[in-house]
Amino acid sequence: MSRLIAQKYEVLERVGEGVIFQVVKARDTESGRVVCIKTPFSSYGSDPKFCQALIKTAEELCELQGPSIAAVESTGMDDEVPVLITEFMRGINLKERIRRIAPFTLSISVDFAIAIAEALQTAHSFGIVHGDLRPHNVMVSPEGALKVTDFGFWSITSSNSEAAGAALGRSVHYQSGELATGQSPNVASDLYSLGVILYEMMTGSLPYAGDAPLVVAMKHQNEIVPSPRSMNPGVPRSLEGITMKLLQKSPQDRYRSADSLLSDLRMVRDALRFGRSLSWSPIENVDGGNLGEVQTQSPNLVSAAVEDSLTANSVDNSIGTARRTERVATMTNEDRVSPFLKVALATVIVLLLGVGIVGGAYWMATFAKPTEQMFPKLVGLKQDVAETLSTKAGIRLMVHEEYSDKIEQGIVIRIDPDLTGRTVRAGRSINAWVSKGSRLVYVPEVIGLGKDEAETKIKSAGMVLGQVDRANDPKVAFDCIISQSLKPRNRVNRDTAVNLVLSDGPGLGDNPDPDTKSNPDTNTRAKPSDGADPPVTTDEKVEVPSTTSDPTKPRSFTLTTKVDRDGMGPRQVRFEYEDAEGVHVAVAEMHDEGDTISAKVSVVGKKIVARTYYGNSKSPAHEVTRELP
Repeated sequence: MSRLIAQKYEVLERVGEGVIFQVVKARDTESGRVVCIKTPFSSYGSDPKFCQALIKTAEELCELQGPSIAAVESTGMDDEVPVLITEFMRGINLKERIRRIAPFTLSISVDFAIAIAEALQTAHSFGIVHGDLRPHNVMVSPEGALKVTDFGFWSITSSNSEAAGAALGRSVHYQSGELATGQSPNVASDLYSLGVILYEMMTGSLPYAGDAPLVVAMKHQNEIVPSPRSMNPGVPRSLEGITMKLLQKSPQDRYRSADSLLSDLRMVRDALRFGRSLSWSPIENVDGGNLGEVQTQSPNLVSAAVEDSLTANSVDNSIGTARRTERVATMTNEDRVSPFLKVALATVIVLLLGVGIVGGAYWMATFAKPTEQMFPKLVGLKQDVAETLSTKAGIRLMVHEEYSDKIEQGIVIRIDPDLTGRTVRAGRSINAWVSKGSRLVYVPEVIGLGKDEAETKIKSAGMVLGQVDRANDPKVAFDCIISQSLKPRNRVNRDTAVNLVLSDGPGLGDNPDPDTKSNPDTNTRAKPSDGADPPVTTDEKVEVPSTTSDPTKPRSFTLTTKVDRDGMGPRQVRFEYEDAEGVHVAVAEMHDEGDTISAKVSVVGKKIVARTYYGNSKSPAHEVTRELP
């Protein structure tokens, strides 16, 4: 039976994990409903302040309900650690969808932004701010339904300094500048985060990038607000204005509420549906009110203003009369010009204009026309090679990454649109997806290797070197690996850390000679009185006869070993022994976990060494030495 969480929820599968929580899909054994359970890692679950904040926040979120909100149902306790039970939703998060197909069409971008804004509107009406709004916390179902998760989680992470630091690295690209100064999240900062998401959906990239979280935070504080139209010319002026208003540095210059933002977004949605104009921009209306509200004066007020103007200018009536007389006189003098001359002059002007227009069009078509080149084949090339070729062709690659079990890391998987072999004009932008390699990798075996060799092997496998400790071990050479934190040949997520223990050689009380490391006087031997097997600390056994005999002649013994129950399943097992005449193989065949292997062997000499090997490993899984009578 699968493991139960909180004595009620049967774990179905592991969904994923972040820097603070691990997430599983589970079934309520009482109601049969499928739910999502978030469990904090042990380093946070052991912090009473963190647990208290989690329970308090969950109680507040249980009342938060909405069509675009992933509901928090309850909390529970699992091994004295609080867990969060939430609504389960099929699909992928919005960040993954952006990575795959952004930039989105305008209608999808607007529909998603409206759904997120409606979720914020509902939460803000309950007095709850999200505080960590980013596309990773927005789930999109296969049918296109959208729900926002993790409302209020910022109050949980802020209760633990380690959790707050871990959360900063993933949130900084979507946080407003004022949060970097230590201010608490609020309505304005939630709307700013939505602005970043809208920008990313329409362009496929973030407004601010940097090599370190601090660099990105400083850009959010100080750099000018970027225009999405500079990245995607297809973004209309209205959506550009909405996005830039959401991204204003000063909270007072943003929308005052999700209500006013929704009003503008719905106007854009209607305009897209019914073909209306999108040439207006809310950035000209900084009070956060609805666009489309055009203020007009009443006819009476206009008439009064005109009368006041006439009264104020009555003194200048005589001057105006004189000027009108001069204009009439001038017109009268111009009327004396021959009509034929007027026609000739007009004809010449028209001809000159025509020649200018035709010449300009010819120049634009001939000399100002963007250069066209054959688009190269990029699929299957390394990313740097593909970028070099596209740059030479005047094409800008918008690179996205995704995992692939079949394509090597760093290789272009596909491009969209696929223009391979077609003539294209310089200046276009093309989406390119590059492989991040397999999501799951095999843990390499590094026990017995030197530190540098082990690190190279770990990185080649797609993992990273974690914590390295040192310990004394008489059996392992100095600066070689004694043990590793993950079992070899298990599959884990790429970039998982492997912790190692390095040998400092023998300790003060250790004998470095492996042949004399065990004191013969302390070895457990068979009792000649009853012939029983000697007790051993490993799985190998050597059955010794109850009577002594000549050690120079072959004697029969029974060797026994047991295959470890280590989750590795069936494997090739080689069971060998060493005596005075050398090394002999007793068994070499496939066995499953837990199998007991026995072999009758003929031994010469006073000592026998039994070793068990798995697969092609050069290091024995078990080894036992016995002195024979």
